[in-house]
Amino acid sequence: MNEIKNFFSERAAQWDKVHRHCDFKTALKVAMIAKEAEGKKVLDAGCGTGIMIPFLLACFSEVSACDISDEMVKIARKKYPLAKIFCLDFEKSFFFKPDYFDVVIIYNAFPHFKDPLKTFRKANRTLKKGGLLIIAHSLNRKELGLTHKRAGGIVGNHTLLSNTELRKNLNLAGFNKISIKEEKDFVLKAVKK
Repeated sequence: MNEIKNFFSERAAQWDKVHRHCDFKTALKVAMIAKEAEGKKVLDAGCGTGIMIPFLLACFSEVSACDISDEMVKIARKKYPLAKIFCLDFEKSFFFKPDYFDVVIIYNAFPHFKDPLKTFRKANRTLKKGGLLIIAHSLNRKELGLTHKRAGGIVGNHTLLSNTELRKNLNLAGFNKISIKEEKDFVLKAVKK
Protein backbone atom coordinates (compact mmCIF):
# COMPACT_ATOMS: atom_id res chain seq x y z
CA MET A 1 0.00 0.00 0.00
CA ASN A 2 2.99 2.32 0.32
CA GLU A 3 3.12 2.56 -3.48
CA ILE A 4 -0.52 3.70 -3.61
CA LYS A 5 0.05 6.12 -0.74
CA ASN A 6 3.11 7.58 -2.50
CA PHE A 7 1.31 7.78 -5.88
CA PHE A 8 -1.48 9.91 -4.44
CA SER A 9 0.71 11.92 -2.06
CA GLU A 10 2.92 12.97 -4.99
CA ARG A 11 -0.18 14.23 -6.86
CA ALA A 12 -2.04 15.82 -3.93
CA ALA A 13 -0.98 19.43 -4.57
CA GLN A 14 -2.33 19.30 -8.15
CA TRP A 15 -5.29 16.98 -7.49
CA ASP A 16 -8.03 19.61 -7.30
CA LYS A 17 -6.94 21.06 -10.64
CA VAL A 18 -7.77 17.84 -12.51
CA HIS A 19 -11.41 17.54 -11.37
CA ARG A 20 -13.91 17.63 -14.20
CA HIS A 21 -17.53 18.72 -14.25
CA CYS A 22 -18.65 15.08 -14.14
CA ASP A 23 -16.79 14.57 -10.83
CA PHE A 24 -18.96 17.18 -9.12
CA LYS A 25 -22.15 16.14 -10.90
CA THR A 26 -21.80 12.54 -9.70
CA ALA A 27 -20.70 13.68 -6.22
CA LEU A 28 -23.95 15.64 -5.91
CA LYS A 29 -25.94 12.61 -7.13
CA VAL A 30 -24.22 10.39 -4.55
CA ALA A 31 -24.92 12.89 -1.75
CA MET A 32 -28.61 12.95 -2.68
CA ILE A 33 -28.73 9.14 -2.61
CA ALA A 34 -26.96 9.13 0.76
CA LYS A 35 -29.34 11.76 2.13
CA GLU A 36 -32.28 9.40 1.48
CA ALA A 37 -30.82 6.94 4.01
CA GLU A 38 -32.06 7.29 7.56
CA GLY A 39 -29.47 8.75 9.86
CA LYS A 40 -26.99 11.51 10.46
CA LYS A 41 -23.53 9.95 10.31
CA VAL A 42 -21.57 9.39 7.11
CA LEU A 43 -18.05 8.17 6.33
CA ASP A 44 -16.22 9.05 3.11
CA ALA A 45 -13.57 6.32 2.75
CA GLY A 46 -10.79 7.23 0.32
CA CYS A 47 -11.73 10.90 0.45
CA GLY A 48 -8.67 12.28 -1.34
CA THR A 49 -8.68 16.07 -1.10
CA GLY A 50 -12.37 16.00 -0.18
CA ILE A 51 -14.46 16.31 -3.33
CA MET A 52 -17.47 14.66 -1.59
CA ILE A 53 -17.14 16.50 1.71
CA PRO A 54 -18.97 19.79 0.94
CA PHE A 55 -21.93 17.83 -0.43
CA LEU A 56 -21.98 15.63 2.67
CA LEU A 57 -21.67 18.56 5.08
CA ALA A 58 -24.86 19.94 3.52
CA CYS A 59 -26.74 16.67 4.19
CA PHE A 60 -25.34 15.14 7.40
CA SER A 61 -24.73 16.39 10.93
CA GLU A 62 -21.59 14.25 11.33
CA VAL A 63 -19.15 13.85 8.45
CA SER A 64 -16.07 11.68 8.85
CA ALA A 65 -13.55 10.94 6.12
CA CYS A 66 -10.29 9.06 5.67
CA ASP A 67 -7.57 8.56 3.12
CA ILE A 68 -4.30 6.64 3.01
CA SER A 69 -2.37 9.67 1.68
CA ASP A 70 -1.21 12.09 4.37
CA GLU A 71 -0.79 14.82 1.73
CA MET A 72 -4.37 14.40 0.50
CA VAL A 73 -5.62 14.48 4.10
CA LYS A 74 -3.69 17.71 4.84
CA ILE A 75 -5.42 19.43 1.94
CA ALA A 76 -8.87 18.07 2.84
CA ARG A 77 -8.48 19.16 6.48
CA LYS A 78 -7.49 22.66 5.43
CA LYS A 79 -10.47 22.96 3.08
CA TYR A 80 -13.08 21.39 5.39
CA PRO A 81 -12.35 21.97 9.09
CA LEU A 82 -15.92 20.95 10.04
CA ALA A 83 -15.34 17.36 8.91
CA LYS A 84 -13.43 14.77 10.93
CA ILE A 85 -10.69 13.68 8.51
CA PHE A 86 -8.21 10.93 9.34
CA CYS A 87 -5.10 9.56 7.66
CA LEU A 88 -5.42 5.77 7.70
CA ASP A 89 -5.77 2.68 5.55
CA PHE A 90 -9.49 1.89 5.65
CA GLU A 91 -8.90 -1.77 4.71
CA LYS A 92 -6.52 -2.37 7.62
CA SER A 93 -7.79 0.00 10.28
CA PHE A 94 -10.09 -0.77 13.19
CA PHE A 95 -10.17 2.94 14.01
CA PHE A 96 -13.89 3.49 13.38
CA LYS A 97 -16.41 2.14 15.87
CA PRO A 98 -18.48 -0.88 14.82
CA ASP A 99 -22.14 -0.31 13.94
CA TYR A 100 -21.63 3.47 13.97
CA PHE A 101 -22.25 5.01 10.54
CA ASP A 102 -25.54 5.26 8.67
CA VAL A 103 -23.78 5.59 5.30
CA VAL A 104 -20.31 4.67 4.01
CA ILE A 105 -19.28 6.14 0.65
CA ILE A 106 -16.29 5.22 -1.48
CA TYR A 107 -16.20 7.80 -4.27
CA ASN A 108 -13.73 7.67 -7.17
CA ALA A 109 -11.46 5.40 -5.11
CA PHE A 110 -12.69 1.80 -5.04
CA PRO A 111 -10.30 0.26 -7.64
CA HIS A 112 -7.37 1.48 -5.53
CA PHE A 113 -8.37 -0.67 -2.56
CA LYS A 114 -6.27 -3.84 -2.62
CA ASP A 115 -8.84 -6.37 -1.39
CA PRO A 116 -12.49 -5.72 -2.38
CA LEU A 117 -13.94 -8.33 -0.01
CA LYS A 118 -11.93 -6.96 2.91
CA THR A 119 -13.05 -3.43 2.02
CA PHE A 120 -16.70 -4.52 1.96
CA ARG A 121 -16.27 -6.29 5.31
CA LYS A 122 -14.75 -3.12 6.82
CA ALA A 123 -17.68 -1.09 5.51
CA ASN A 124 -20.10 -3.64 6.95
CA ARG A 125 -18.37 -3.53 10.32
CA THR A 126 -18.62 0.26 10.56
CA LEU A 127 -22.23 0.48 9.34
CA LYS A 128 -25.32 0.18 11.51
CA LYS A 129 -27.76 -2.62 10.63
CA GLY A 130 -29.65 -1.43 7.57
CA GLY A 131 -26.88 1.07 6.79
CA LEU A 132 -26.10 2.03 3.23
CA LEU A 133 -22.86 1.45 1.32
CA ILE A 134 -22.34 3.50 -1.84
CA ILE A 135 -19.51 2.82 -4.29
CA ALA A 136 -19.48 5.42 -7.05
CA HIS A 137 -17.34 6.77 -9.86
CA SER A 138 -17.79 9.81 -12.05
CA LEU A 139 -16.80 7.67 -15.04
CA ASN A 140 -18.28 4.41 -16.27
CA ARG A 141 -16.27 1.20 -16.09
CA LYS A 142 -14.74 1.52 -19.58
CA GLU A 143 -13.71 5.19 -19.20
CA LEU A 144 -12.34 4.52 -15.72
CA GLY A 145 -10.16 1.69 -17.02
CA LEU A 146 -8.83 3.89 -19.84
CA THR A 147 -8.12 6.77 -17.45
CA HIS A 148 -6.12 4.53 -15.12
CA LYS A 149 -4.27 2.94 -18.03
CA ARG A 150 -3.24 6.41 -19.27
CA ALA A 151 -2.13 7.38 -15.75
CA GLY A 152 0.08 4.28 -15.66
CA GLY A 153 2.29 3.33 -12.77
CA ILE A 154 0.74 1.61 -9.78
CA VAL A 155 -2.83 2.54 -10.88
CA GLY A 156 -2.39 1.52 -14.53
CA ASN A 157 -4.27 -1.75 -14.13
CA HIS A 158 -6.82 -0.63 -11.51
CA THR A 159 -10.33 -1.39 -12.75
CA LEU A 160 -13.76 -2.06 -11.32
CA LEU A 161 -14.74 -5.65 -10.72
CA SER A 162 -17.49 -7.12 -12.88
CA ASN A 163 -21.02 -6.74 -11.56
CA THR A 164 -21.09 -10.48 -10.83
CA GLU A 165 -17.90 -10.23 -8.74
CA LEU A 166 -19.15 -7.13 -6.94
CA ARG A 167 -22.44 -8.83 -6.02
CA LYS A 168 -20.66 -12.01 -4.89
CA ASN A 169 -18.24 -10.11 -2.63
CA LEU A 170 -20.99 -7.87 -1.24
CA ASN A 171 -23.11 -10.91 -0.36
CA LEU A 172 -20.13 -12.59 1.32
CA ALA A 173 -19.51 -9.40 3.31
CA GLY A 174 -23.10 -9.28 4.61
CA PHE A 175 -24.88 -6.93 2.20
CA ASN A 176 -28.13 -7.29 0.28
CA LYS A 177 -30.50 -5.08 -1.73
CA ILE A 178 -27.66 -4.48 -4.20
CA SER A 179 -28.29 -2.01 -7.01
CA ILE A 180 -25.75 -1.22 -9.74
CA LYS A 181 -26.37 1.51 -12.32
CA GLU A 182 -23.86 2.36 -14.98
CA GLU A 183 -24.32 5.00 -17.64
CA LYS A 184 -21.90 7.91 -17.95
CA ASP A 185 -21.00 7.23 -14.32
CA PHE A 186 -21.16 4.22 -11.99
CA VAL A 187 -23.23 3.99 -8.81
CA LEU A 188 -23.57 0.92 -6.60
CA LYS A 189 -25.79 0.77 -3.53
CA ALA A 190 -25.96 -2.05 -0.99
CA VAL A 191 -27.60 -2.40 2.42
CA LYS A 192 -26.10 -4.08 5.49
CA LYS A 193 -28.17 -7.12 6.45
